[in-house]
Amino acid sequence: MGFFLSLFCIIQTFSYSVRVNLDADNTSLTGYGEYTLISALDLDYFGRAFLPVLPAKRLQILLPYDAELKSIKTEGSDPCFVGYVPLPLPALVQAPLGMRQEVFMRTDPSVYDGFEKYPASILQNSHFGNQAGFKILSVLLVPYSWYPQTGELTMHENVTITVEYDRTSATQNLTPLAFEIHKKIISGIVCNPEMLHQWSPSVRDGNFDYLIIAPSSYLATAAIDSLVSHKSSRGLVCDTASKEMISSSVSGSDLPEKIRNYIIQRHQTDGITFVLLVGDKNLLQPREIFLNCRDTNGVYYDDSAPVDLYFADLDGDWNFNSDNRYGQPDDSLDLYADVFVGRLVVSSISQLSVNVEKICQYETDPPQGQWRTRSLLAGAVLFENQYYTITGEAVCESIADHLPSNWHHVKMYETLYGNSPEGAIDSVNEGVAWTQ
Repeated sequence: MGFFLSLFCIIQTFSYSVRVNLDADNTSLTGYGEYTLISALDLDYFGRAFLPVLPAKRLQILLPYDAELKSIKTEGSDPCFVGYVPLPLPALVQAPLGMRQEVFMRTDPSVYDGFEKYPASILQNSHFGNQAGFKILSVLLVPYSWYPQTGELTMHENVTITVEYDRTSATQNLTPLAFEIHKKIISGIVCNPEMLHQWSPSVRDGNFDYLIIAPSSYLATAAIDSLVSHKSSRGLVCDTASKEMISSSVSGSDLPEKIRNYIIQRHQTDGITFVLLVGDKNLLQPREIFLNCRDTNGVYYDDSAPVDLYFADLDGDWNFNSDNRYGQPDDSLDLYADVFVGRLVVSSISQLSVNVEKICQYETDPPQGQWRTRSLLAGAVLFENQYYTITGEAVCESIADHLPSNWHHVKMYETLYGNSPEGAIDSVNEGVAWTQ
């Protein structure tokens, strides 16, 4: 005789609002021939191919740990006049680095010759994610409007985002260690960190903090014993699991899925916070995500790339549409790391020993010197042949903002200013504590 278990959750609907204050005086209009680039201080660029490039504001909002998103609404203040822009610079099709193509401007007539303001709404994109039980809503706002018939450019200097969500009484628990680490990270990225004390997941005790996954022959080495001893001396409760054990006893369509399912199990039952994968792609198979690429001759081809975030983001399965092309936009990706995953990319036990020795020395008795407070931040141009710059500079600058204030940053940005990226290897050899 079987039994039937029925679970009921009390669902309540709530709303939460965030106000964004901007300044139209920070807008800049720069001419490029017959076109005008619209930019603004501290705002990113937003543009789809052949449509106007406009400044945009990205925002991350913390919501309750048990929130289920219902709706997002935006409301702008009365628009203020910024200037006349007969032809805003259109976004180009992004092309691979090294692809030599003639730069030409193409505009979408449905917008440039249309009668409606562009864009139609302030909210252009959103993503609702889960980082270890902390719920984060990301939004992309375009507070500007361009009127093609008159060339008027206006801006909402104040934008209110109102989020409606249900609270399901679902539970989410983190170990004290994981809670403090994730809380610190999230406090630096959301616009409402003051809500962390109300909307954080609860805390529970765990059995293990640090999990090492490796081939069985590697787990049996003195190097792994030394690493476990070292991490234990730093207060982490460690455990190991062999690739062979996971492959034979854990469900999954292939080894990467079995490893991920095992990490999910250990995270839920034991509170694992850190995972170390030992081995290169031949020893410990990564998840290869599908890529549709284009070479410098403009020919499209299918490719793949290894992504260990697959083992850290434990929500969903990265193959939502079941086409076995992992990591695609239609796979309902969360992309927030629930555990912290690292990999020792080694192909022999001797390489493993060298890596472990360096880790232990660095974490216990690192050499003295200026390198300990120096970072290397290298940002390359990501797309060529565009009048507005898309580079890694923004990411590098955000990292600099979160590093200690007494650090010296060696900035190598592939732009009109800063150091040449060609000196990156020399800077590493001189010694840096952080490299991006």
